[in-house]
Amino acid sequence: MHEALRRGCVALRRSSARSRRLLLFAFGGSTVAGYAPLARALPPDLDVWGVESAGRGTRLSEPPWSNVEAAVEGLLPVVRALCDGPPIAIFGHSMGAILGYEIARRLEAQGARFAPVVLSGQRPPGARPLRPPISGLPREQFLQAIRALGGAAPALFDHLELLELILPALRADTALTESWSPPTGFLVSPLIVYGGDQDPTVPVRDLDGWAAHTTAGFRMRVFAGNHFFFQGALAAFAATLASDLAVP
Repeated sequence: MHEALRRGCVALRRSSARSRRLLLFAFGGSTVAGYAPLARALPPDLDVWGVESAGRGTRLSEPPWSNVEAAVEGLLPVVRALCDGPPIAIFGHSMGAILGYEIARRLEAQGARFAPVVLSGQRPPGARPLRPPISGLPREQFLQAIRALGGAAPALFDHLELLELILPALRADTALTESWSPPTGFLVSPLIVYGGDQDPTVPVRDLDGWAAHTTAGFRMRVFAGNHFFFQGALAAFAATLASDLAVP
């Protein structure tokens, strides 16, 4: 196996058909292993891989990335290796949407195409911040702000040992999201955007701003729920995602 694959990705479900490959990018404070239930709920012809960020999971020994440029440079070798195969789709939620978008944009400049790119729970490039930055706050204030904003999976706060382990990555992920300032550009692959109708961090009114960032088709779906809307009705969400991935 390619060294980049050993270090930077997790095979969440292998498909013998391998007719399509889906790359998953995790949300802040999480590992791609958190997508395992979603991977199991998707159709069996999908070859599902998680692309792991530094500072967690299979890359726990590496310092987490606190800016997009460092993350993209660290992830590009992994994604390039995974692109050597069947047609590729991308899904990223929250911070993972930023990473998925930036990776797709860089690889499209080198001739790659994705079918499609699905970005979930993230405001479009250039949207004005809804709040002051929180990544530099003292520990307790930072965690209080993250919990109040719904910026991490609620279950994380029920496991103190896990919380302490992931805290450096969670803070770095928050800094990465807050400092994201993408250059002017757009995708040339179809783009689908998901959001929750009760998400305080990503208002529904902002989602259609993504339409300006692709020259291919654009679609938007709004689900019932907060920032982690996809976790509350996983089977239905997986069916919707599978349907969107099947549309040319």
